[in-house]
Amino acid sequence: MTCEPNITRDVVELFHYLTGRSLKRNYRRLLVAAVNMRDRVLELIDREAEHARAGRPAAIVAKMNALEERKVCEALTRRRLQA
Repeated sequence: MTCEPNITRDVVELFHYLTGRSLKRNYRRLLVAAVNMRDRVLELIDREAEHARAGRPAAIVAKMNALEERKVCEALTRRRLQA
């Protein structure tokens, strides 16, 4: 639960999308599967890889039941090999 305005606005907009009242597919904070999650996760992986290359603190922590998205697996592997 949160009252953080960017998240609550996203949740309202997501419910409008799910009910067909809106076609909005970009959100400030939410990662929504089948809408923007894969692209945003790939951007976040690239961002952390860039931090690591620049010598800044960098980390990726993810908790999930399974990771089967090929592009994400490849991005994580590619970034790991470049480190």
